[in-house]
Amino acid sequence: MDQNGELSGGGRFDAVGFSVGNTGYISNGTGYDRYLRDNWAFDPQKNSWNRVADFPEGARREAFSFSIGNKAYVGYGTNTDTFSLRNDFYEFDPATGRWTRKADIPRLWNNNAVGLAVNGKGYIITGDYSKQVLEYDPVTNQWTVKKDFPGEDRSSAAGFVINGIGYLVGGNPGYGRGLVDVWEYDASQDSWTRRADIRSIGYEGTGFSVHGKGYICNANGSYKQIFEFDPAKNKWSRKKDFPGAATTSSVSFVIDGVAYVATGSTYGNVSNEIWRFDPE
Repeated sequence: MDQNGELSGGGRFDAVGFSVGNTGYISNGTGYDRYLRDNWAFDPQKNSWNRVADFPEGARREAFSFSIGNKAYVGYGTNTDTFSLRNDFYEFDPATGRWTRKADIPRLWNNNAVGLAVNGKGYIITGDYSKQVLEYDPVTNQWTVKKDFPGEDRSSAAGFVINGIGYLVGGNPGYGRGLVDVWEYDASQDSWTRRADIRSIGYEGTGFSVHGKGYICNANGSYKQIFEFDPAKNKWSRKKDFPGAATTSSVSFVIDGVAYVATGSTYGNVSNEIWRFDPE
């Protein structure tokens, strides 16, 4: 990993990170002494940040995000202006710099859910110690409740998508230990298959996929550790440790086959670091 500078908007954790085209974004979260609603765009060619349209509905933490086509979507989480859990849902269009409210999420009040985009649709999985699976169709602006996740209720899991298949990894079941089970989701069949467990990593890690493999890093039970999943071999392997601050509740996004891991909570402080990860 190579360091790619620092987020201009300052350190934070419990933010959302996503990419659209050749640009990465970090939005919302909790700063050292304040809650945040700002939205920052990252240009990897210039290694620079530019503030774009703020999130429209108050400061937000513990939300989820995913990207479909040339739009990004953010929802759920806690509105830290009112300290209320939310089920609202917004579309961000980088071309116009505008946020648009879309259909509310049909199951109420959730935070720390996993958001994944699979084959042109978005999915919310678990969160707030639930088994829920919800599907969003951006063409019809409609939500569909899918069959419940078959594993244990959980919050703060991590996930990634490889070749049109979603993966859910670990999480917090609500009684002090981190889960290690790993599940594969075939959205076309609405079916789940358990895959090889990961070692005890804790929860609140960040997940991403690059070049056909999935990665989990910076969970609170394995600070600085990075694990790689090979779906063909159904095998996890440990990679070189994360070189930045020992963080949890970081965000990640992928641009042109290169992953970026940024921000997070670290020993009573917050990080504004961003690191570039290219496994090849």
